[in-house]
Amino acid sequence: MKFLTYFYGDVKSYGCLLDDYNILDIPSLKNTSLPNNLNKFLIDFNENILNLSKVIKLNKF
Repeated sequence: MKFLTYFYGDVKSYGCLLDDYNILDIPSLKNTSLPNNLNKFLIDFNENILNLSKVIKLNKF
């Protein structure tokens, strides 16, 4: 089990639990207190992680 965390500047802004090739938990990104650019960044990052997980599952790295 690994915990992947993404840092945006000094702020720990994103994390998800990884178990081998599966993402177990992706937190909600509906945090309205975040600045718009950071919120968009997190949503994009979320989509990239999901796409990467699909590629990993397809190629069975």
